[in-house]
Amino acid sequence: MTKKSILFVSAIVLITLSGCSTSSNQGKKADTDPNFNANQSATNVALSTTSSSISSTSFTPSRTETNRKNYVQPSQLFHPGEFTYDQVGTRQQLLKMRTKHHKIQSGPLSYTITRVRVIKNHAVNQPALNYAEQQFNAKPLARTYYTVQLSFLVQNHSSQDLVLGGVKQLKLSNGVTLAPNQQLSDRSAGRIIRSHKSLTTSALGLLGSQTNPKITSATIRFNPAFHHQRASTPKSNLLKLKIQ
Repeated sequence: MTKKSILFVSAIVLITLSGCSTSSNQGKKADTDPNFNANQSATNVALSTTSSSISSTSFTPSRTETNRKNYVQPSQLFHPGEFTYDQVGTRQQLLKMRTKHHKIQSGPLSYTITRVRVIKNHAVNQPALNYAEQQFNAKPLARTYYTVQLSFLVQNHSSQDLVLGGVKQLKLSNGVTLAPNQQLSDRSAGRIIRSHKSLTTSALGLLGSQTNPKITSATIRFNPAFHHQRASTPKSNLLKLKIQ
C-alpha cells in the first residue's frame, strides 16, 4: 500500500496568561466569532468524554449556590472568579483566561488558539470524583484539582478530508508530561475535518491538586493527521504556551 504524506511545518506560539482578569468585551468577542462555538466551556469539554454510565446524570446546584454573585451558567464562564457546575457535580471556578487569538499554519491545516483557561475544580459528590478519575486516568484524585483548557479553531485548506490525530502530549514546565489516557482529555482525536472547512475543538489537561500550581509554560504536540487511513503527516505541530 503506497503511503502519501502531507508536509507539516513545526511551529511555536507563545501565549502569556496573566493573573489579571480579562475584560468583559474581550471575553464576549471571542464567542461572537462565527467559527467559534459559544457553548464550548470547561463543562462541555469534560462532558464530551463522559461514559454512557454517567451521561444521564443530572446534578442541580442548590439555590444558595446559584444565588451567589459569581455564579454563571456553564456557557458563560468568561471572567476570573466566576464559577459554575457541570452535570455530574463538579464546581468549576475560572482562575485565569486568555482570549487573544494566535494562528499558525501547518501544511494544509491552520490552528488558531482561541482560548486558554486555568480552572479550579471541586468534586462535590462521589460521581463527580469518579468521573474525573476516569477522564484523566488518575486514581486516586483529590476532590479539589486544577486543569488547563485549550480551545482551538482548526481549518483545512486542502482539497482532501482529513482525520485529526489529536494531541500527542502536553508537557508542563514542571517536567510533567500529559498524554491521552494519562491525565489528558482530548476532543480532537478522530474528528474528521472536511475539505476547506473548519471545526472547533479542545483539550483539557490535569495540572494536579496543588494550591495555585506553579506552571509557567506548556508545550503541546499533535499527532499526525490522516487521509482515508493511509496518508499521514510526517511531522506534528508544536505549540508552546507561556503561562504566568
